[in-house]
Amino acid sequence: MFNYDHKLNKDIALPPDDAHIGELEFAVVDTETCGTWKGSRMVEIACRIVGGIEDGKTIVHRVNPQIPIPPDATKIHGISNADVKTAPAADVVLKKILPIFKNRILVAHNSSFDEGIISTEAARHNMFIPRFPIIDTLKMSRSLLENQESYALGALAKELGIKHERAHTAESDVNATAELFLYLCNRLILMNEDNFGDLKRYGAISTLGTTAGPVESFPPRWNFLRFGLVTKAEVEIEYLSGDNIYRWPVTLMGAYSIDNLDYLEARDHRSNEIRTFRFDKIRAIYPLI
Repeated sequence: MFNYDHKLNKDIALPPDDAHIGELEFAVVDTETCGTWKGSRMVEIACRIVGGIEDGKTIVHRVNPQIPIPPDATKIHGISNADVKTAPAADVVLKKILPIFKNRILVAHNSSFDEGIISTEAARHNMFIPRFPIIDTLKMSRSLLENQESYALGALAKELGIKHERAHTAESDVNATAELFLYLCNRLILMNEDNFGDLKRYGAISTLGTTAGPVESFPPRWNFLRFGLVTKAEVEIEYLSGDNIYRWPVTLMGAYSIDNLDYLEARDHRSNEIRTFRFDKIRAIYPLI
């Protein structure tokens, strides 16, 4: 079993290129979130296993994002604040989900989004995650299914007769993605391009944990933040937003990097909401006395 909190376990061996698709195991994954930014928080994650003795097994977890779910997000996936009130936080859920990924190849539709969400949630909780390979069914579809009006999951499901009754719920989306993936794999087999090397080429393989990660080193003037984050220190942040500078009394929560930008998260004392601050826009940090 991998220790998912240890940075030395990030490298994962891939199957040989000549391994037949039918011999491999996959974990199809889908997330529902509070927004469309890579740093958005999860509210639900689903995983369906394809291949092996657990073929067809589906796991679904609600996630408490620890912030209010925006109404616009609820309109899309139907998950409200009440639905996640007693759900565990993302770090608890990830420690249940990540072992399922072991020795399996991940699959997602528009994988860069789900990869970014999972990587950021792990980084937010200071978890280093293994570099699991990810196949993107969106890229596979564009390569193997020509002249589609839309390559959105819902449109492809309708075109191919794949059941997809509750779009934008993680369970329905992950099952539709799994069926789409199986359809595309059958296309490859009929083309006699049926090994892992072919799958990599058509699925434009990427890796989990590339978008985001924990902040490994702080700028010299912010070195004290490492201790401050551990102790959940109360501070005032002087922050540049547009042309104005604002002061935020906060409790430090966490720090992470996304696409080479470092972010600090803290709970605002006035609204009790968690706010995100970009390091390069922080002008000063003062202790609250």
